Amino acid sequence: MKKSPIPLLSPTKSSGDCRRFSSQADADATRSKPEMQQGDGTEAQVTWDDQQNINRFGRLNNRLHELADEIRLAKEANENLEDAGNELILSDEDVVRFQIGEVFAHMPMDDVETRLEQMKEEAAKKLERLEEEKESILAQMAELKKILYGKFKDAINLEED
Repeated sequence: MKKSPIPLLSPTKSSGDCRRFSSQADADATRSKPEMQQGDGTEAQVTWDDQQNINRFGRLNNRLHELADEIRLAKEANENLEDAGNELILSDEDVVRFQIGEVFAHMPMDDVETRLEQMKEEAAKKLERLEEEKESILAQMAELKKILYGKFKDAINLEED
């Protein structure tokens, strides 16, 4: 089945995504405005595949921002666990308070040390997994940038300001 171009989609100037027009007249009116044109003024037709690539890039970009927050929180959790381990070393008590959820429980120091080490390992694995996902997303975004910039040149903006 031959894929035909979709004439009612047009890359926007700043965000890199596409807008839908309610009619061909609206699309033509928008195209005729000089402030909407970029580059050499030529327009490339946006095919279904192009639109899917643009949408995929947008979803990946959103996930990248979510991952940045998750990585920041995971690093903070690692630091907190490390600080707790250091405080535990300095403590000379046999029974210490350990937070489980919202409750503090009195536990033997050996049990707390064991639990703390397990929590550190889990946090480190989670951080590593998040970093790997980030690298994967960056690679996918770079590939999509090559494809989209190859077709649309400077008529599409995929860079963040």
